[in-house]
Order: sequence, then structure tokens, then C-alpha cells
Amino acid sequence: MDGTAVAIGETIHAGFAAVRPSLRRCWAALASGLLLSITGALIGEHGPVLAILLEMAAATVVYGALYRDAFGRAPGWRGLRWGMDEMRVLASHLLIGLLMALISAVLFIVVGAVALGVARANNPDFDGASTESWREALSGPGALVVGAVPVLCVVLLVWVALRLALSPAATVDEGRVRVLSAFDLTRGLAPKLFVSLVALILPLVAAALVAGVLQSLAGGPVVGIDILVSAAVYFYFAPAWVGALVHVYRRRRPLVETL
Repeated sequence: MDGTAVAIGETIHAGFAAVRPSLRRCWAALASGLLLSITGALIGEHGPVLAILLEMAAATVVYGALYRDAFGRAPGWRGLRWGMDEMRVLASHLLIGLLMALISAVLFIVVGAVALGVARANNPDFDGASTESWREALSGPGALVVGAVPVLCVVLLVWVALRLALSPAATVDEGRVRVLSAFDLTRGLAPKLFVSLVALILPLVAAALVAGVLQSLAGGPVVGIDILVSAAVYFYFAPAWVGALVHVYRRRRPLVETL
């Protein structure tokens, strides 16, 4: 087994190992995050702005508690606290979200430009207002080009997200908001983080699939099942992912500081 595989295995193990102590020390924060998230989901389309704010508050409370616990900072009551660490985590998440939105907007324009270029190349009489004209122009070899571009854009977005994954950890550890300045921490680590993410999220995906089957058998949505899946996100995946990221951050930071 090579060094990369060992590092991936250690990262995955660190993620699974972080769940139990996180539940013991931060259960109040995790429960509060779950409650805020469920409330936001129930509000849904009746109050979309409030629902988004509740989801943001849930993520901030949960990830703030988990990162504070990982770095031995002020614990609060079973992780439940709203202080400067939470504010910094919120700021880092908002900045990452803004950056991803800007990149997505640019990529959307690129996809549209490529599709329009291929359509006009395939059909000189192309009519952009006609659905049938689009269908004819993007058929054949052109469809492969147009289909490949969005896939590449998604890959790029995932890569950027993974490169920024250590931003919250660096933000809490150093006591200052780090986003683009934390980019070097993940240099060459995106594939490892991706494999670790897939491994850690598989139990959650399995739970979601089982929930889908149960709801299908029940003939419609079952609130209790949805709550259990949400609980799995907050009480399993969030602690596991933070544990994995903190593991990578602690091993990567000394290397970056010596460069």
C-alpha cells in the first residue's frame, strides 16, 4: 500500500473515530442544529428566507461546536455556544458560498456560450427561440461536446470546494477568517479528500436510499423517516467530516508553514 492510500485510510479512520467523542461532548449543539434544520424544512416554501436563515444558523451552531471541540477552544454547554468562533465559521461559509456562486455564474455563461457556438456551427439557420431548432442543432457529435462541458464544470466546482475544505478549520484554529489564504493547505490533496468524502458519506447515502424505499412502500413522504435521515446528517456525517478535515489540517499545516 503506497503512502497516498495510507493517508486516505488514516483520514477515513479519523473521521469515523471522531463521531463518538463529538456526540458525547457536543450533543446539545448537534441537537439544536437538527431542530433548527427541521424547523427550516417545515417552513419551506411558506417562508423561504427564514428557512435559509435557519439552515445557516444550524450549520453555524453545529460546525462551530465541532471545530471548537477539535481545537480545544471554549466548549460551551455540551458544545452549545454562539461566540466569535461561530461568527468566523459563518463568515468563512458565506465567503465560500459567494465564491462558489460567482464561479458557477461564470461557468453557466461558458456552458451557454459553448452550446450556442456548437448549435450555430451545426446549423447556420439556427433559431435560438425554437426548441426544435436547439434539438436539431445539438444532435450528433455536437451533443458530446455540449454534454461534456457541464460535466467538466461540475468537476471544477467539486475541485474548488475540496481545495477550500480546510478553510473553517484554519479559521477556528488561527482565530481569523481564512478562505483563499487557506487554498495552499489542500495543494495536491483534492483527490484524497474526495475519496475520504465518498467513504464517509456512503452510510448516509445508504440511509437515504433505505428511507426512499420505505417512503415508496408507504405511498408518500413519511415525516419520521425524513427526520431520521436529517439526524444522520447532524449526528454522524457532520462530526465524521469535521474529524477527517481536522486530521488532514493538522498534518498539512506544518508542511505549508515550512514552504
